[in-house]
Formats: sequence, structure tokens, C-alpha cells
Amino acid sequence: MTPRFISKTSVGIWTLLLSPFLGTILFSYNLSEVGKRLWSWPIMVLGILWTPLLRKFLTPLLGNELASYFLANAIGSLIMITLVWKLTLGDYPDYTTRPAWMPVLIFAVICGGLLGLQWLLSKG
Repeated sequence: MTPRFISKTSVGIWTLLLSPFLGTILFSYNLSEVGKRLWSWPIMVLGILWTPLLRKFLTPLLGNELASYFLANAIGSLIMITLVWKLTLGDYPDYTTRPAWMPVLIFAVICGGLLGLQWLLSKG
């Protein structure tokens, strides 16, 4: 029986556009599908730390916050869909795809809510 994964393309695009943390959440769905849930936590911690740490290094080099953000996301995306995928899911070359919309929507709602709360608290 072939596992149902969120595709490499979806993981890569959402990681690039929004956050490596979101990419690790999507990736964790795949790990859970094949019983490798123990890999999820270390990968998610790295996803949380990746962008801020890499941006601290890249921003002085590039001189642009937005460019450093997208470059950090792009590097994280490439590492996740090549090296990390091969190490953790390489035994499953054949899989059926499942949509990524629900986790992406939940992530966007949570982030939007937190940004809204921060905006409300800063007005006071």
C-alpha cells in the first residue's frame, strides 16, 4: 500500500512563500503517515529556528531584510525537499498525494490571529 504524502512540491512552495516552520508541519504529516513521528519534533524545532538564525547571518551580507527572508526560506525549502526528504522518506519513492490546504489554512489563521492580537495590544 502506498502512503499518502503532501507532495515535495507543496512542501517546497509553502516553505518558500510562508515559513520553514510551516514546511516542517507539512513534512510532519508525511512522517506520521509512515510511522516516523519521532523525527517530527527535531525537524520542527529546526524549522522554527532556521529563518531567524539564517536571517541574522544573511541580512548584513545582503543589506535587505526581505531578500534575506526569502533566501533563508529558499535554502530551507531546498534542504527539506532534497536532503531531509531523502534521509527520512527516501524509502517511499511512490506515494499518492494529499492536499496541503487544511494545514496551510490553519497556520494562516493562527498567524493572522497572533498578528491581530499583537496589533490590538500595541494600540493600548
